[in-house]
Amino acid sequence: MMFCLSKIAALTCVLISTCYADGSIKDKGTSLQSTLPMLRTKDQYWVRANDEARVNLKGTNLGNWLLHEFWMMGQSYDGVHDQCSLEAKLDERFGYSEKERLIKLFRDNWISQRDWDFLASFGFNMVRLPLLWSVMEDEKNPYSLRVDAWDYVDWAIDEAAKRGMYTILDMHGVVGGQTIHDHSGCAYKNQYWHNTEFQKRTVWLWEEIAKRYKNNPNVAAYGLLNEPWGSSAENCVDRVTELYWAVRQIDPDHIIILHGWHNDISAFGKPTDQGMNNVAFELHPYPGLFGDRPNDDPWDVHHDWLRCGQDGRSGVCEVDEIMRTVNAPLLMGEFQPWQGIGLDQGGKFARATYDTYAYYGWAAASWSYKLTTIGGGNGVGHWGMLTNAKSGLLVNANTWQCSGWDASFAKACSRNTDSIKMDFDGTRTFYLVLKAGCLKGKNLDIVFNDISLTKDDGTREEMLVNGQFESSTGWTEVVVNGTLSYEYNYASSRPSGGQGNSLRMSSPQTASSGLTNGLIYQLITLQGGQRYTLTGYFKDNAGSDAWAEVYMVENMPQVGVDVQDYPNKAVDFSLDPLEDIEALFEYFGSCEYEINDGLQYWMTTNENNDVFPALP
Repeated sequence: MMFCLSKIAALTCVLISTCYADGSIKDKGTSLQSTLPMLRTKDQYWVRANDEARVNLKGTNLGNWLLHEFWMMGQSYDGVHDQCSLEAKLDERFGYSEKERLIKLFRDNWISQRDWDFLASFGFNMVRLPLLWSVMEDEKNPYSLRVDAWDYVDWAIDEAAKRGMYTILDMHGVVGGQTIHDHSGCAYKNQYWHNTEFQKRTVWLWEEIAKRYKNNPNVAAYGLLNEPWGSSAENCVDRVTELYWAVRQIDPDHIIILHGWHNDISAFGKPTDQGMNNVAFELHPYPGLFGDRPNDDPWDVHHDWLRCGQDGRSGVCEVDEIMRTVNAPLLMGEFQPWQGIGLDQGGKFARATYDTYAYYGWAAASWSYKLTTIGGGNGVGHWGMLTNAKSGLLVNANTWQCSGWDASFAKACSRNTDSIKMDFDGTRTFYLVLKAGCLKGKNLDIVFNDISLTKDDGTREEMLVNGQFESSTGWTEVVVNGTLSYEYNYASSRPSGGQGNSLRMSSPQTASSGLTNGLIYQLITLQGGQRYTLTGYFKDNAGSDAWAEVYMVENMPQVGVDVQDYPNKAVDFSLDPLEDIEALFEYFGSCEYEINDGLQYWMTTNENNDVFPALP
């Protein structure tokens, strides 16, 4: 699809570019463009080393950048499902050098210059950078650094610092893997714990990292081992302690993070009793997820976690008591409070979570910054703070975000458009689609009114037939799922701002035994290089779990086939040609973003957030 939307629910920002003559990152380990105060710990707090002023670190994770997690980019095929299997398959099919080029192509696009400004727009002062061991160590030559070992890490630290953000270096995947999960790089391996060679290489790599960044104050802390849960608590403590002393012998100044075994830090004891200094602990609480209270309302789950439960002693209060006992700061290194509950409500939950953690002095990094899907769009909230936009979707409203909406297309609550630029030569045909639907057993009652698509020139030529819906003339009806009623020349419940009669698309709850989804469309011919103005009005008449959308697509809608103009493509890395893999990786850097605007608003506003009772 090649057209541009001039007014959409996405963030526009001014990008700041930094270039090096040879395209590489220079020695940023010791030569800094921007310098933040060095941090250290004092009792249970993160403080500036120079004056011991407390610092509330809040940020997010740069997930799926330097270590693939396939679910975060809408990709997964049998046999290729993690970093190891992807690299092995690319090497097998195209050779080692081409594999290396493709991985670099992905990394150069997943996070690029534009992303640092988006990150800063959420009001963050920290990013957590998940690392895979082979980003730095040469996989073919153990105990040797890659030629480009520090390029991505240096660049990330520098770009973050220029925007006032610290970087926490997080060893997310060690050689051999420290869990059975894909987020350690190789699923089902978990070989680190019983392979002494892998343990020695991990010690060596952390020594190299410490040498590189020991004088860099823009690095907030070293996270020695992410989610070290592939063995016993005792083994976890032994290995993490080994890494602590290896780093501390080289770098006496940086904060070192000790990750709890699951969500328990008791096996470590009090750090000062072990001779450790300047350390923080890390936990990854995911209330309501991964089998925790699966049938409970999200409000109840997060309220109990953030406001200490029914007994007043559980949730964060229990964690706070533990941290007081060990007298050390805490990093909530991963958490996810906003997905699946609507953009505005999710934004409120997220802000309440960050504010609560800050109240206790805890640093906080949500999971995660960016996520893409095949269909694109935020829907009711993904795990990402932004995602790829639906390129063919012009207008969207739904009852999750704006129940009972009554708006023009230009002010639709989820995605809005009032102008379309056709970026192609000659003329092309498209299908303008008005679509509505609801979930199983719910109620659909949507009214469209006074739809118009006109040339944005002196002629104001109208491209649509019968946008006033006096009859079905010009429109073709398609039922995708369920049973819909199409009522033309509908005289009741006109949307505000509209005129004349309307089209009503409805399906009573009693008639809806499954998903209801349907549309009308008409063929239009548009001129390349021309801008068009889209106007119209639509209204929700007390629907439930319902949506209404306007699309412009190139393929004619078919009965039983949903219209979802997928901007992203599922690639079979075992079979698809090289060109498809390249196109996918490049897409991640060029795709239009759809920001979670509810999340961004609540993360940066001074408006009172009363989603939960105030803290004491």
